[in-house]
Formats: sequence, C-alpha cells, structure tokens
Amino acid sequence: MESILQYLNLPSSCYFNSNIPKKMFYDNSLLNATDKRIFTDTIKKITLKNQLNEQTINIRSYKDSIRFYEEIAFITILLQEDNKFKRIAQIVQQAIPYPVVLIFECEGKSLINVCHKRINQADSSKNTVEEHHYTDWLEKMALRLNEKQFLASLDVPFLSHANMYNFYSDIVDRVILFNASKYTKDFNSIRNMEANQANQILHKIEQVDNDILSLRSKIKNEVHFNKRMQMNVEIKKLEKEKSEFLEELG
Repeated sequence: MESILQYLNLPSSCYFNSNIPKKMFYDNSLLNATDKRIFTDTIKKITLKNQLNEQTINIRSYKDSIRFYEEIAFITILLQEDNKFKRIAQIVQQAIPYPVVLIFECEGKSLINVCHKRINQADSSKNTVEEHHYTDWLEKMALRLNEKQFLASLDVPFLSHANMYNFYSDIVDRVILFNASKYTKDFNSIRNMEANQANQILHKIEQVDNDILSLRSKIKNEVHFNKRMQMNVEIKKLEKEKSEFLEELG
C-alpha cells in the first residue's frame, strides 16, 4: 500500500505531488535552533499531495466572521524516526493559514494530524490553531478492524460536500471518533456519536490516566503504609471513574 491517502479516493484533479522545501518553514516561522534541528535531522521529505479548492473539486469555499476555508491541503511528511511528529505538526499547521490534513509516514506506518483554524481577531493576517488531533501510528500492512473501518469512512463520497469547512470537519470528527474507538475496538459502533461528546470523554479518560500514573509514582516513594493504602484507594476510585467513562463510549 503506497499511502493511506488512497482510502480517500480524491479525484485526480486534486493531485499535485509537489515537493515543499523545508526552507519554507524556516522563512515563515520563528524557529529556534532546536526546531531547526528537528526539521533537518528528522524530516526526509515534505510533499503537497493533494489540493482541494473550487477549481479542483466541486466543493465551495466557506467564510464567516472567524474562519475562511478556501482550500484544503493534504500534505505527507516522511520521517527518519517516529517521534517529534507533534512538534513538527505544530510548526507546519501554524505556518499554513488554511486547513491541512497532515499525514506522517515512517517505515510502513502512517499517522494523521488535523486541527481547525480560525482568523486571529487581534491580527487578521494571522491564524489561530485550535486543538490538534492525532491518530495512533497505523501499520499499513497490518490494520486492525477499527483502523480499516476508520480509513474506509474517509472515502470522499462519505464526507460532506456542502462546503470546505464541513468537508474538513467531517475528517476531524472521524479522527476523534477513531481515537475513541481504541476503547471499543469497533469504529462503526460509535460512528454516529457526537464527536464533541467523544472528545470530552477522551479528555476525561486522559486526565484519569494521568492521575493514576501520578499516584502510582508517588506510591513507590511513599514509606508510610497508611498513606500508600490511601493512595491505592484513590486509584481504585479513579479506575471505577474511568470504567464509567468507557461505558459512555459503548
């Protein structure tokens, strides 16, 4: 399988396959020395694979008081190693003013990053990047059931063609629901769930997991038996709370 972009079945009119020089991000972003090293040492290649606009696909642009979605770019980033992708995503998404579907590739694995953007109210020449959403790394030759279902849901006919914002929102929502499906093992079973609701539950689960991890770390260094017992009780309560959140996902 060449790329998970194949699952979208984008029309050939959207195909660009144009190299993006790393220098573009040096010139348009205030990168520090560490960020520049990440780009130099971690990234093999950045490619604009597909560009969606009114000329390349029959979907109209969208504009309101806080957003202007005139086009959508599908960009692949080939990595030397499968880390530091979050910092790279932050830099690339901040540098490009319109919505981008970022696809990281590394040794037969792919990972998708998406985020909504809005016009900076203090400076209309800038954009504000909203919450980033990332899939896990997908082993392209060994996809699980929920991963196959998720990728199949990205087929262009299944996405809204009302306007560019709705089209991109559908992709964002599917990434959120896919992340929730890690707990249900079945993407289709929660596909009709509101993405905002699923996202809130995911944040709660993440917070509970962090709290449990913190308590377990403290227990290792706690010398008083009673305090260790108390922390174990707190962990049990948190585990029960997590189970209740998981039940909400079905």
